[in-house]
Amino acid sequence: MRRFFPYLFAAAAALLLACAAPASAQDIDHDRDYILSRSIFVDKTASISFEQARQASYHPVPELYTGGYSESAHWLRLQIAPREDGGQIVLRILPTILDEVVLYEPDIIVPGAWRRSVTGDRTPFALRSYPAATLGFYVTPASPSTTYYLRVKTTSAALLHVQALEPPEARTRDVRIAILRSAYLAFMLWLMFWAINDYMARPEKLTAAFVVYQAAFIVYSAALTGVVAQIFPGAPPGVVDQFTSLMVCVAPLTGVLFGRHLFRAFDAPPRYLRLIDILSAGQIADLVLLAAGETRLALELNAIIVLIAAPVFVVLSWVARRNVTPGLFALRAVFVLSALSLSLAMAPVLGLTRAWTWSLNSTQAHGFITGWLMFMILRLRSRQILRDGQDAALQLAVTNKQLDMERSQREVQGRLMAMLGHELRTPLSVIRLALGPARNPQPVSPHALQAVRDMDAIIERCLQADQLDQKQLTPRPQSCNIEEMLLELRDSTETPQRLMVRAAGLPIVQADAQLLRAVLSNLIDNALKYAAPGSEIRILAEPPADAGRKGVHLSFANPPGPAGMPDAEQVFDKYYRAPGAHDSTGSGLGLYLVRAIMELSGGWVRYAPSPGEICFELWLPL
Repeated sequence: MRRFFPYLFAAAAALLLACAAPASAQDIDHDRDYILSRSIFVDKTASISFEQARQASYHPVPELYTGGYSESAHWLRLQIAPREDGGQIVLRILPTILDEVVLYEPDIIVPGAWRRSVTGDRTPFALRSYPAATLGFYVTPASPSTTYYLRVKTTSAALLHVQALEPPEARTRDVRIAILRSAYLAFMLWLMFWAINDYMARPEKLTAAFVVYQAAFIVYSAALTGVVAQIFPGAPPGVVDQFTSLMVCVAPLTGVLFGRHLFRAFDAPPRYLRLIDILSAGQIADLVLLAAGETRLALELNAIIVLIAAPVFVVLSWVARRNVTPGLFALRAVFVLSALSLSLAMAPVLGLTRAWTWSLNSTQAHGFITGWLMFMILRLRSRQILRDGQDAALQLAVTNKQLDMERSQREVQGRLMAMLGHELRTPLSVIRLALGPARNPQPVSPHALQAVRDMDAIIERCLQADQLDQKQLTPRPQSCNIEEMLLELRDSTETPQRLMVRAAGLPIVQADAQLLRAVLSNLIDNALKYAAPGSEIRILAEPPADAGRKGVHLSFANPPGPAGMPDAEQVFDKYYRAPGAHDSTGSGLGLYLVRAIMELSGGWVRYAPSPGEICFELWLPL
């Protein structure tokens, strides 16, 4: 945000300097202007003849006159002093978008007669008597002064600035204007090409919208300043004028659409974005009016919409909610400055305020200020997106590196577990065979046999846990009889009398038999190991539904032994063992495997203790 302040300050300074320009060019050019007096008559019917206009009542006007949008014809009467050497003088007229400017001057050959000359936006550049960056005529006033009449009829705003200058001075000013216009268009083109390049590097709708807006504004500025007329000097009469009117309506429409994309990026509420939709609809109506031949009405409506858009955009900047680069403060400052610039440009055009010298180039000044500030917003956003992309790429590279390391570790762990399972089970089989009655007629301690069984169970659980971590444990459903499975597991224990199994009338379930057996075996083993010595273990299986799904519900309940009650928050965690359980053999993987297998099977398991009782419940779908 701090880096944005210099650009914002420079734009504000440019606007203030433009506004501080003298209210009348006469303040700086009085000693060079040969016009002694200016007066105006407005023909509201736009139908009176020249002779009638000569007899009309005129009133004085300033050098820069504005009459807003109207169907009237404006007659300007000029009293012009001659040069000392009697040479020609240039009547230099701005702006260049005036449709038709007719000069009536005394005929020096036929006394009492008047000569008529025409220029304007509808006159091809090649046919203009004064082909330059401005409109104009050559006149030769006689001593002591000569009266001239200018009839101006235009569909654009009646903004009129006329000076009578010596040809060298007029040419100097026209060359200066041409240079400034070229520099201005070059700057605007540079902004557009930067945006195109940025879009090609990082396609984004906001940047594309800026490219379209900038391109439309460049063409609009070229048409408005007469550059298009100079590029196509032989264009048919009226074509350049029609094209200029079209661009006057199209350019603001692209600006409004760009604004919509910009405010969406800053998360302006949808109900406020509808204001932009209303403005867009109004500008589309402009184009319809233009196509219907209502040029003046379309241009006036366009100017009104543009003037309304200024405060609308300020409101949108204030209700925006996402503080993205370059920040909400910068966004609001930009649109306040843009609104000020736009209001100063459009109010005189509509005849709402007095025209200033800067009003002649207000549209270009507004385009320069707005284009520059929008460019800075996009540039800072582009840099931030680039940095975010680089950070994301770096984070992705780090993540991929970590994943590769974890994958390598899992592969090493898998190979280690496979090797341990193979290498340990072989000597365990030998030990079990050696302790059997066929090889050892002497009684063998039950503890030795249990130790072998515990080691075998730990190896099996470690292998299953590794398969789970490697996502290699895939259930293969088949028909399973849970009642038979429970009874078989009960009978395989050393103390079957402790297991009270109630599982009559159960439906057949579709599950992986090996995995289901591992679940039930782990829960039975867990109960036998951690229940109070000699206590009863109740196993209940029944077929209730769960959330409308048919299945089998089982519970394993027993009173707590010396290890106490397990921690409900950690009981299913990998490697968790209660503090009092470390005196007995175990891996901390049994209940972890139970939960993982139940999730793979589409069921669930939970720890549901009650006072003085440990209870695990599980549910399997049919």
